[in-house]
Amino acid sequence: MVPPLLLQPLVENAVIHGIFKRPEGGQIKAGLIEHDDHYKIYVYDTGVGIARAKRKRLLRDHKRRDHIGLINVHQRLISLFGERSGLHIISRKGRGTLVFTNIPKVTAEEEKAAEQAEAEENAAMNLSPNPTV
Repeated sequence: MVPPLLLQPLVENAVIHGIFKRPEGGQIKAGLIEHDDHYKIYVYDTGVGIARAKRKRLLRDHKRRDHIGLINVHQRLISLFGERSGLHIISRKGRGTLVFTNIPKVTAEEEKAAEQAEAEENAAMNLSPNPTV
């Protein structure tokens, strides 16, 4: 399961903070690499890169409003899949940035069990899966 609005904020940040700031422009590559127990989803740009001090603050500084998309994605990934799945940022000033996450694979049985548990929870709370409001 890939959560909605995972790639959009990462690509947007790559364009605005990486590529647009480089006079000659650059490239962005998004992809998925399958591993035995997880998927690595990444966005790479050849933009201006991020200084080390700023990179360390990016996923922790909740008071700043200019990278709220990254912080939201990071926190959502951690709440859904655990610490290992939070965003990871690798960057070199003047060379570009790689942002990635590791999303654990879910077996068909696990997904079916989760759907069943959610249906039972909704029934217990008297909620319809498709409310008409």
